[in-house]
Amino acid sequence: MSIPRLRYRQSRQELLPEFLHRCRDYDRLCPACRVFGWVREGAEDIGLDVPTAYAGRVRLSHGTLTHSAGELPETTLAILSTPKPTTTPFYLLTKGGQPDPMVTYDTKGARLRGRKFYRHQGETNSNEYQCNDKSDQNRTVRGALKPGATFTFTVEFENLAPLELGALLYALELEEGMFHRLGYAKPLGFGSVKVTVESVQTIDWQARLQSIEAKAGWQPIDKAQYKQEFLAAMQTLYGSKFDAVLTDLRALLGAPPDLPIHYPRPTRRFDPEHPQYEWFVGNKRRVERRVKGDLPGPVALLLAKDDRGGLPLIEKDGKEGRG
Repeated sequence: MSIPRLRYRQSRQELLPEFLHRCRDYDRLCPACRVFGWVREGAEDIGLDVPTAYAGRVRLSHGTLTHSAGELPETTLAILSTPKPTTTPFYLLTKGGQPDPMVTYDTKGARLRGRKFYRHQGETNSNEYQCNDKSDQNRTVRGALKPGATFTFTVEFENLAPLELGALLYALELEEGMFHRLGYAKPLGFGSVKVTVESVQTIDWQARLQSIEAKAGWQPIDKAQYKQEFLAAMQTLYGSKFDAVLTDLRALLGAPPDLPIHYPRPTRRFDPEHPQYEWFVGNKRRVERRVKGDLPGPVALLLAKDDRGGLPLIEKDGKEGRG
């Protein structure tokens, strides 16, 4: 277990919103657990008379490559760092849900931003993701497919309520201009995937078992109707809160700002003499010396919907970085 260098009175777990806690009550499972399945934590220590699992009702097949645009050459990637929980300007929001570089785990009303997303990043720049030196801190990928590859797969579902099916279809297909992220090196711009649902069918088992015809009992349904009914129901139930969720998703998974893709750093161009962590050291120094006012103000990671300009360049000593 890793222990951060800074200690706080409150743990990360204490700031986790209740709706993101693990489901514990068989009769009050969240929509995701009801659809994809659930196993009670610590089930081995509970008697046989208590429900400990709920079978998922959705199954996904493996993807089959149907079109390839070729493979990328063997590529050594830039170093991908691990999350740093003490970088609170990136992980926490104020009680009002706004970024603040001064917020910490002990700030009254502070809350975690939520789940981690990698933004859809459009085109990549090899100068930003490639590294010439192989070490124990980076990875070399082989056989990665070039943009334009196409896969097909199937999703089988059973006993879904209409709203559950609508939620599943929306989660798979999203909206025009929105993309899923899949695979490795997503922080560097890899892995954007567009999923299109070609057709949806349900089966009438009575009709199917009463006929020897291969297509007996199968009925096509209108996927758009189910998606629209799901969105309308969520709007009715949650109103502006649901609107806020969609706004965040559209910003995170939609068209990106016209900015280079890299970790925040002191220099505009990649400079191996300036390690990646120096930006974070400089921003922390700005936090510590904010009262003195001899450095520019510290910065926090903006909300995705508001972030169109990226982060400023910051040197290790907290001064403005070089262009």
